[in-house]
Amino acid sequence: MDKFSDAYIRFDKSEHMELVSHIDSYSHLFYESKYDLVYLPTENIGICCRISSNAGSNSLIIQHEPIVIEICGEDIEECDINVYPDRINFPFNNYPHINFAVGKLPPSLCLTKESFVNWYAEHSFGELIILIHQWFEDALNGNLIKTKNGDFYEPFRTDNLDIVMLKIPVEDSFIERIEKSDSICYTIDSHGNNLYSRECFSDKSLNQDIGVLLFRPCNIICSTWFIEQPKTLGALLKFASDNEFFIDKQKIASYINTNGQGSKNIFFQFAFVRPINVIGKDSKVDYLTFCTSLEGYVAENIDSTVYGVEMIDFATPKLANYISNTEINVADKNILILGCGAIGSKLIYHLYRSGICNLTICDNDHFLSHNVCRHALSRYGLMDSKVKLVKKELDAMFLKNTKQVVAVEEDIIQWLPKVDIANYDIIIDATASASVFRLVDKISLGTSIPIVHFALSDAGNIGHVYVNTSRESILSDYYMHLVHESIDNDDISNWLKRNTKHSLDIVRIGEGCHSNTTRLGDEIVSTHTGIAASVIKGVLSKKNENTAYLSYVNIEYEGQVFTESYRIPAFINIKCSNNDEWQVRIPKSLLKEIQLESKLAGRKEVGGYLMGNIDVKHKIIYILHQFKPTDSKQKYSKLHLGIKGWREEYLRVKRRSSGILDYIGDWHSHPNGSLDMSMTDLLTNYAIKTSEIPSEYGICLITNNYQTNAHLLVPGIEVVVQEI
Repeated sequence: MDKFSDAYIRFDKSEHMELVSHIDSYSHLFYESKYDLVYLPTENIGICCRISSNAGSNSLIIQHEPIVIEICGEDIEECDINVYPDRINFPFNNYPHINFAVGKLPPSLCLTKESFVNWYAEHSFGELIILIHQWFEDALNGNLIKTKNGDFYEPFRTDNLDIVMLKIPVEDSFIERIEKSDSICYTIDSHGNNLYSRECFSDKSLNQDIGVLLFRPCNIICSTWFIEQPKTLGALLKFASDNEFFIDKQKIASYINTNGQGSKNIFFQFAFVRPINVIGKDSKVDYLTFCTSLEGYVAENIDSTVYGVEMIDFATPKLANYISNTEINVADKNILILGCGAIGSKLIYHLYRSGICNLTICDNDHFLSHNVCRHALSRYGLMDSKVKLVKKELDAMFLKNTKQVVAVEEDIIQWLPKVDIANYDIIIDATASASVFRLVDKISLGTSIPIVHFALSDAGNIGHVYVNTSRESILSDYYMHLVHESIDNDDISNWLKRNTKHSLDIVRIGEGCHSNTTRLGDEIVSTHTGIAASVIKGVLSKKNENTAYLSYVNIEYEGQVFTESYRIPAFINIKCSNNDEWQVRIPKSLLKEIQLESKLAGRKEVGGYLMGNIDVKHKIIYILHQFKPTDSKQKYSKLHLGIKGWREEYLRVKRRSSGILDYIGDWHSHPNGSLDMSMTDLLTNYAIKTSEIPSEYGICLITNNYQTNAHLLVPGIEVVVQEI
């Protein structure tokens, strides 16, 4: 058997007794526990041994395969290591996970997906030998590419090549359908330093070469890797013939005559169809590309030198979809993003880099010097429009992208009501503006378009993403539901306590990060925005329902990040019977609970205390909590509401919610079916309103098991009561 190591110099093991002793402890893993030490052409020490496998008589791998283990250092457990098949006729071209030959050594085995250096830092020399055993067993069983585990096909190896060519991956789908061999000519732009591109720049470039794309029927599947690649024009032409590629010399000659003036090189790009998709691509097409002198090709100089070329795809939206694992149906969505500040801009970039390019962005703000600290823009012009600057960068990100960003430099409050929102698949509010929040809430009524609100609060420690995919709730409900959750949730309760120094407006939960007075690191903004982008991609693929997401950063310790989600219940809207400008919003489940209490009480009246929040400006009363005391005196037409446990419950809820939830009124039943307030109800409730309810307004709910009326308690009503 001819081996590469036959040409290497052997030396006496006694010269390296420490090394020998270490190897001996693992020699039982070698065939017959035998090995020799040699000097390699790299001047490193090599271990010559054999690795046993279950190879049969017809296998390309033999039962006891000779290998050479190169030790690139003095300490065998700490140095870099390479492993080479030692058999000269080893079938290198038949297997993946084999590296290019370097120098005078044969190709080496690729043993790990990760960096081998990193792998070996955590494993022993003995584990390395076991890994080599496994490589040969996988080779025998056709399992080097583990398709069952989701592996993709390994592309042709193009390591250590000096020439790089960039291309647009447009021909892949065409080649996967082609039924005959053919060739296509094209021009190639040179950019110096052995960097070339095709289908990138204008054909008017003065520095162009000739390219030829060669392909064959798609039913010809390639499962080899051609470790020994052509080095001369003669070898290249033979390579093409042996692999059933048709080089149309007349077509190439005609193209050269027309387009080849001043060209120095000609590139041959061979397209191969693999059994499965190639690593890093969403197609089965792989390429081998070579470059040689155009003069040598025209003169048919078979000794003309051929150079290997590394092919790299230009970034396109489709490639971005694939790399970011973004579904195609998601990528085609038409998205409106309101706000292009720190969080808005980063969110825009996250989505765009995922290949989600149908974006309309609206903001009339301009870039100031402090914005560079947190904004997504990498370069800026002072006082330039943020949306126009972002559009300019994004439009240049992907090559030949027809999906241009729409930049709207207008005031959102003035612009949005004039827009037909039915043109969008989703609307995202990233403004941290209470007025925009309210406007989005208003215009979203009556539409099924998903609405997302994204803001920061608690000095940037908490991010909020509200996902509204149905109209069972409005965005204002989300915050109030979270406030109600604070009664039993320590994280939310603590957030509300910390946030009391900021605005307590029920919807403006974010103080924002647009101001240079807001001291907040860019890394915090990016963390929250990354989470928001992930949630939004889920919305686009219809994986989310009405949910509030809270992302926490650095709450208990530096580096802490966690996200909690809260399903938002459906809310019922009840207009006040005595003033329809006011509305009551109450979770459907809570209303059912009250109606059930009424039903169970039968012909006796029953009732309880209500806690919630009253928004005087927008005339909304939120009822979020009820308490039914056990010492109430229930009669057929009269109820004396008890007080047992009420004081304790009231203080607990108010404390846990940082005062956002307070006593706002009562509810009681009318078994006789009337939903009107009796004279007793009027006197009692307005007395309570005057003496006990802290707000200037209050509420009284009356239910008859199936229906419920809301009665607004207003300031100064005691005069009317006295008249009654």
